[in-house]
Amino acid sequence: MAGFLRIKSYFHRFMVAYYCAIFTKQCQFVGDNLLVKGPFRVRNIGQIIIGNVCIFDSTKERSIRLDVGNRAILQIGNGTYVNEGVHIVCNISVSIGRNCLIAPDVEIMDDDGHPVDWRERHNHWPENPEDRCGAPIVIGDNVWIGTRAIILKGVIIGSGSVVSAGSVVTNSVPPAVLVAGVPARIIRQLGQDTN
Repeated sequence: MAGFLRIKSYFHRFMVAYYCAIFTKQCQFVGDNLLVKGPFRVRNIGQIIIGNVCIFDSTKERSIRLDVGNRAILQIGNGTYVNEGVHIVCNISVSIGRNCLIAPDVEIMDDDGHPVDWRERHNHWPENPEDRCGAPIVIGDNVWIGTRAIILKGVIIGSGSVVSAGSVVTNSVPPAVLVAGVPARIIRQLGQDTN
């Protein structure tokens, strides 16, 4: 049994090193001590910049998906943890701060994907970011985003804030507050800004 566990441990370490190497090749910059624990899907025709000591805790059943469009920039700060099933659509700009926790199945989308006007939907994937139906997303440092929350275009989430599970964030969130609901509203203050 001990031999089997040792082989399983070696195999696991090999697979983590493999995932890290493949992930790194698809990014413009990756800091030190990246940990990618499972399979993922990256479509990158823009830029992906990952800080130091980031963890992508993907699984075979629910892989992490990063879709970065032409000339778009996805930045993830030092020490941020991204859990399984997270899907980030970045067609303009998504900036995630340091030491953030992103729970399973969170959706972060800086773009509507399609125009609301049906006449404009035929040209639903313009080449230039300025022609898209989106706005940058900025997530501050030490933010916790709960399971299955959705962060929509143009949102700024202040440092130290918490987005409750299942919330849909359509408007910006000040620092150090708890928000919940559809659409998300401030439930209570959490204390000092953690910048």
